Amino acid sequence: MLTNEDFRKLYLQCDCKDFENGVFADEVDILEYGRAVEVEAAKRERERCIEFAATLNKVVAEAMQEQL
Repeated sequence: MLTNEDFRKLYLQCDCKDFENGVFADEVDILEYGRAVEVEAAKRERERCIEFAATLNKVVAEAMQEQL
């Protein structure tokens, strides 16, 4: 799960370079911010999945970790 601090960090990482195709609110490209949140959420979800897999089968969890 992403924390408020994670959302703040991602917000500050947006560089707002796509002025033609972006959707801006308070000088931040909402589309860029959304993509950054999506990537971070997927990363965290994968980490939690590997943790869960480790409780069932450590060999499978290790193989999943190697694929990162």
